[in-house]
Amino acid sequence: MGAPLPHDIVPEFGLEYNPIGVASPQKSRIPPPARTGGTVHNGRLGPFRGPIFKKKGKTTIETTLIVGCGYLGRRVAALFAERASPLQATVRQESSARTLRARGLDAAVLDLDSDVLFVPPPNDYRVLYLTPPPDQGMSDPRLGRFLDFLIAHPPRRLVYAGSSAVYGDCKGALVDETHPVSPLAPAACRRLDAERAVLTFAERHAATPVVLRIAAIYGPGRLPIERLREGRPVIGPSEAGVHNRIHVDDLARICIAALEHAAPEPLYNVADGAPTSTSAFLRELAAAAGLPAPPEVSLSMALAGASPAQARYMQESRRLDVSRMRRDLVLGWTPAAFATTFARDLGLQGNDGR
Repeated sequence: MGAPLPHDIVPEFGLEYNPIGVASPQKSRIPPPARTGGTVHNGRLGPFRGPIFKKKGKTTIETTLIVGCGYLGRRVAALFAERASPLQATVRQESSARTLRARGLDAAVLDLDSDVLFVPPPNDYRVLYLTPPPDQGMSDPRLGRFLDFLIAHPPRRLVYAGSSAVYGDCKGALVDETHPVSPLAPAACRRLDAERAVLTFAERHAATPVVLRIAAIYGPGRLPIERLREGRPVIGPSEAGVHNRIHVDDLARICIAALEHAAPEPLYNVADGAPTSTSAFLRELAAAAGLPAPPEVSLSMALAGASPAQARYMQESRRLDVSRMRRDLVLGWTPAAFATTFARDLGLQGNDGR
């Protein structure tokens, strides 16, 4: 039997989850004009307001469509509950939709692996696309199928929640949005295919594209407490690669800012701006949880027990430059320290923070 793995493999294409979303249409007053970013409250980004614009002499509120509301999407939808902006969302399973409708939420079923027909909102709308690619292949047929539904009535804006894994291994270098992409894993190749599909669709149909290259997502329900209790080792600090992360609550607000910025860039790196190794992350989590620090092993020992996908992740290293994100989407934001977020999230770990 090989050596135990040094850490949970939490790849930076961190949106690989089954969407079970929510939606919350609002019918109250028209909100004030859109902001171009979020305000800051206690290390977390503050509330946003939906955009309004004039069309043929009328004031129109844009509908937001969240496609694939799961761990992240539910938090985006919750923020929309604070505002007077109409929201629709899709989920994969009817049982999930029924549960959410029972809570007064508007959820429609859209399984992009099946032969279904989807009709976008009849009015002006924008899309936040959160559905991950399939687990196989080098392309994303789910996204391709969804974009086909939009051709007759394209959205004004199309925000795609992608992955920073498209950069591949950068040997710990600082990477901005102009850095060449070089995906190593098939999942990262699927993410790059999806990016290109979004940008091509937007160019052909006069939509504004925003691709978010997102780091690994963490938050309540996504903290590897069990592996710490099991005492599984981590790679020693001298050999551990550098990775990037973003808290799910911060990411939800960044998604809304991407939907609402007056003139966004087509690409944004999205992370907390504090890259560190997975080993250091887990040591801090252990301290916050009152658990022993995980034992350390060499990189060679870790690789001996790793699958090819795990080995790629362990050997990838990059530091995301998030200057563009800070300038446009989260001006003035300083993320809370791990110790602060862990203290809060550990109390919510059992119920995913919902």
